[in-house]
Amino acid sequence: MGVVGSLESEIRVAGNEVAFAFTMNFDTGKGIFSTRPIDVMTFNDEGKITTMRAFWGPVNQGME
Repeated sequence: MGVVGSLESEIRVAGNEVAFAFTMNFDTGKGIFSTRPIDVMTFNDEGKITTMRAFWGPVNQGME
């Protein structure tokens, strides 16, 4: 089993926050499970992640 991830578009930056859409494909051995969330992260002054939120729904994931 393997996992392949890729960005869907460029990373968007606003101040200390970033947002990005990406795809993760998981080889389950019985097919590929795909999920396509949008993540939003906030960073502190040291560049460390302080918050992370992910947004997705049923139409953004499933077996291919």
